[in-house]
Amino acid sequence: MPAGRVTRCEECYWLSSATRRINIDREAFSGCHLADEFTRFGNWLILTYGSKTAALSVHKYLLFFLEIERIWGDTVPAYRALVTHFKPEGLRRVRRPMKWLSLIHGIYPDQAIRKAASEEDQIERALSAFSLDTEAAQAINGYANRLRQRQREGKTSVRSVRLALTPAVGILRVAAESGRPLPNQDLLDCYLSERPGQRAAVTGFINYLNDKYEFALSARRDVTRVRQNRRKKLEYLLATMMRQKWNHEDLLHQWLPVALEYFHDIKVPKHMVQLLLKTMEYADDSGLALIVNGQVHYIPVPNPGIDLIHRYL
Repeated sequence: MPAGRVTRCEECYWLSSATRRINIDREAFSGCHLADEFTRFGNWLILTYGSKTAALSVHKYLLFFLEIERIWGDTVPAYRALVTHFKPEGLRRVRRPMKWLSLIHGIYPDQAIRKAASEEDQIERALSAFSLDTEAAQAINGYANRLRQRQREGKTSVRSVRLALTPAVGILRVAAESGRPLPNQDLLDCYLSERPGQRAAVTGFINYLNDKYEFALSARRDVTRVRQNRRKKLEYLLATMMRQKWNHEDLLHQWLPVALEYFHDIKVPKHMVQLLLKTMEYADDSGLALIVNGQVHYIPVPNPGIDLIHRYL
C-alpha cells in the first residue's frame, strides 16, 4: 500500500470519488429517467476511460444531460434535434456523451445533417451582426428572406445562402465603419478593389439593394484601384523578403516572379522560375537580366541574393 493511502489504494480512491460525484450530480435532475441515464453514462465512463478520468470529467457533462431533460423531458432525441439545438460546436465539446449515445441508443452522427446545421449556425451569426433597429439589419434580413424563399423553392441550397450572406455582411460592415447605414458606389468600389474575388458573390445583394431602395449600385471592376492594391501587395512581399536571410535558393525563386510582376507587369508561375533562370543573360552586383517572351528584362536583386545568382552562371 503506498504511503499516505491508509487502507485504500489509488484505484479505490478514484473509483470511490467518481461514484460519489455521479451520485451527487444525479440529484440535479427533476426526474428519474435522465438521472438514470446520467448514472449509466458515468459508469460507462469509468469502465471505458478509467476511474480517475471519470472522476475528473463527469461533472462537466452534467449540463448536457440537464439540457436534454429541460428540452425533451424523458426522451433522448435524435441526432438532428441534438445538432440543431446544441449546434455542431456544442456537440464537439461533448464527444464522450455523444459516443455513449451512439453505442447505447444508436444515435449516430450524420455528416450531412451536421454540415447543414453548421451552415445554419453561420447564417444565424451573419444575421445577428447588426442591431435589429438599424437599416443594415433590415437590409440583411430582407435579403436573407429572399434567399430563403429561393431555398424553399429548391432553387438554391443552404450553403449558397450562407455564401451569399457573407459578402453582404462584409459590405454592410464597411458602410457602418464609414458612418453610413447602407453602402454607396464609392464604398462598394473600395470593397471590391480589396476583395475582387467576391464580385460575383456580392452581386445578388447589390441587386436586392437596387430593387428595395431604388439604388443604382453596380459591382463594377475598378481596374485602376485593383492595380494599385496589387502593387501595394507586391511591395509588401518584396519588402518582407528583403528582410529575410538569403541563405537558400528558395528565397531567390520566390523573389523573381514577384519582382517581374512589380517592375515589368509580367506574371510568371512559380513552377516556371527554374526554367526562367536558364534564360539569364547576365548578372551584376545589383540584379540580373532574364529573357521573357523574347525580350530582356532587368530585375534588381538584394545584394545577399547575388551570390545565389552566380551559382547559375
